[in-house]
Amino acid sequence: MNISRHMPSKRHRFLQELKLAERDLRVIQAIVLVLLAILLGYAACLIYGGDWKALLALLPPTTAACAALLVAMTATRLLAYNMMIREDDRARNVVRCIHHSMALIKNLKNHVGYMKRTLAEGNRPLATLTQNADAIQNRYEALYDRELYQFLPGEISDAIDAMSGHIFGLSVLVAGIASALDNKAHQMIPPNTSGNRTSSIQAVEALEAELDALFSRFEAMRHAEE
Repeated sequence: MNISRHMPSKRHRFLQELKLAERDLRVIQAIVLVLLAILLGYAACLIYGGDWKALLALLPPTTAACAALLVAMTATRLLAYNMMIREDDRARNVVRCIHHSMALIKNLKNHVGYMKRTLAEGNRPLATLTQNADAIQNRYEALYDRELYQFLPGEISDAIDAMSGHIFGLSVLVAGIASALDNKAHQMIPPNTSGNRTSSIQAVEALEAELDALFSRFEAMRHAEE
């Protein structure tokens, strides 16, 4: 992850390539200008010698060379400008999706953290646990947004998929607690005095660690687009 933070962004790499292309173009311009200077010198000699026929023969290739150079310069700049616009549009879309996903992950972490406190402390109505579990499921499913997946690298997609087991486990856990309390929404969850929820709390902590790692991956991805 630290390596990607030191890698140049795609836009920066494109600017470097554009500078190299412009440098090559300037070299070509210099060569053409040197050739034109030679032709002008030769034309001056022809004028001095009065060889008008040979002078007129120089006009077509000289004109063609100048026109070709002008067209190449214009086309190169237009192409570079269009590529820059497309890259800027793509980068804005990617960053927008990244920011949306990071906001979802932050919210998901808050809900998961609240579930961990509820399991550890109890003394909350059952409805807070079940509704929180539904919110976690909805936030997680939002990470599968189709537009976002157009830009996600495979490692991030795999990390999101890998969390599905923990998300499903939380749903099963909450369903079990709800069943033990007869699915009464206002029934208070007893505190974890016996420690029988330790393994469940550890599973929630493992999900928190996965969310932290996923958030760091999105941060690195955002940095690569800046």
